[in-house]
Amino acid sequence: MRTFTIILFYLFISLPIFSQYSRDSVYSYQELNKLLELARNNNDNKTMAEVYLKLGDYEGDLFAEYEKSLKYYNWALDHFKATKDSIGISETNQSIARRYKDAGLYNESIQILLTLAQIYQQKNKLKKLAKVYFDLNQTFKAQGDHDSSIEYLKKALDVNHILKDTSLQILILFDKIQSYEVNLELDSALVTAYRVFDISTILDDREMPPKKSLSHRIYQ
Repeated sequence: MRTFTIILFYLFISLPIFSQYSRDSVYSYQELNKLLELARNNNDNKTMAEVYLKLGDYEGDLFAEYEKSLKYYNWALDHFKATKDSIGISETNQSIARRYKDAGLYNESIQILLTLAQIYQQKNKLKKLAKVYFDLNQTFKAQGDHDSSIEYLKKALDVNHILKDTSLQILILFDKIQSYEVNLELDSALVTAYRVFDISTILDDREMPPKKSLSHRIYQ
């Protein structure tokens, strides 16, 4: 079956490696390992946490090495805890939940995401809450629980009506495209894909998801 999904991303040009780590920069796998070595030598827990987090992304997203990815995430979690970085802890837990989903460990993923949803709801962190709801939708869908999937997609939509987050809107529309394809509603899938394209053409760079999520660079 032909897929109508449109891949939307910007190409970023990274700078040469420096000893100072930048969370929003795009690094190659080799650069990350060099940064990790520097951070270890300097006993820099913050940088080690950030680098382990990105290495976990590489291992899971590019190589499908889920066990190794989770190992990196857990090391990141340890270092975020050492620096008492609550934001880093929450973001890493969400990454762990996503990787559990990829590995087919749906109950473990859902448990983490429900805990995060409760935290973000209590702290009124709407943008983070909407993204957790979206992740819950994805995990329930992968598990085959379509009713719960739809429930959390609607929750993500409700929160995003307040936020008006264009990048999240695109993710939600992508999710709808996939649902249309599963149900062989290809005309609706194509119409929604064109809608995504229209939105993307007016999307300001500042509204795009973090660079880490958009691309990785591999040097041979």
